[in-house]
Amino acid sequence: MENPTELEVHYGLNHTFDRPDKPIERSPLTVPLKPDITGLKSVTVTMHFNSCTAYDMGQKYNEWFSDRVGYSVKLLYIGDYRRRILGNMGEGVKVHGNTWIYSTLAPVPMAIIIGYIALRAETMRTTWHIVAIAAFVISCILPFRQFQKLSGATKPGLTFADLAAYLVISNSSYDNVNSRLSGDEELDITKFRANIVVSGAKDAFEEDFWGELQIGGDITMKLTQNCARCSSLNVDYKTGKPGTTDAGKVLKILSKDRRVDPGTKWSPIFGRYGFITSPSGDKPTMRITVGDEVSILKMNKQRTVTGMLIGSFPLFIFFIVA
Repeated sequence: MENPTELEVHYGLNHTFDRPDKPIERSPLTVPLKPDITGLKSVTVTMHFNSCTAYDMGQKYNEWFSDRVGYSVKLLYIGDYRRRILGNMGEGVKVHGNTWIYSTLAPVPMAIIIGYIALRAETMRTTWHIVAIAAFVISCILPFRQFQKLSGATKPGLTFADLAAYLVISNSSYDNVNSRLSGDEELDITKFRANIVVSGAKDAFEEDFWGELQIGGDITMKLTQNCARCSSLNVDYKTGKPGTTDAGKVLKILSKDRRVDPGTKWSPIFGRYGFITSPSGDKPTMRITVGDEVSILKMNKQRTVTGMLIGSFPLFIFFIVA
């Protein structure tokens, strides 16, 4: 279907996930891709200390999922709301909002110092008093505007994706992980949650250094930061609990040599976060398809380092010092 308006969700078991004694109908659930938000309750969603508003789809949808996973959950629709991009995840990527604030914030501390010294000078012309007062006022306004931006007062750029719009891994790296497991065991590739898997990489983990990709000939994607992994890799999807084989220890296995990002030094790295940075020609919709050719436009000389993800923390320190 060229422009689908709904999707159909199927559940593969005939009982609640970990409750074989609780039977469930195997009827699918149809979900509109752009639901009518009239009358839907607004809720606040927080991921990585990064909050936004979303819409509760309602009892029909919530009960369908809750009955199957075995505890209360909600299906939420983000609509036109967006989450801000944290830390340096969006470095070099154009985002929505008044970005001029960032460039003008740099001289703020100096403006405060100049204004303070000038106001205290015993011998000073009226003109300098005016300049000093103006510098001081500006130095107060700009951090306030920056705080508004960090608080989500301007339009951010993420939906419910973890930290970026795309996550890229390579088959070569995936094969490397499987080679570390005992016997013929193979890790479920979906555990890495990548929405783009690239085949043909010469070496495992060479994507650590990929800086920019071209996909399908007309889509450019900038890879900004590394994906630090957590214990979710160890979960056995059949039981919902940590696996008992080598696949259930894959986080520890990767930690032996994949803790390569000083910004997340306790977590192994697997994959790169990315953002599309170019329009797809004159097409109204960007489309990435299985089988698209991928070219590496830029290779970084060194691995990138993940910065602090809580964007408002440095500003809080600045206010205390000032």
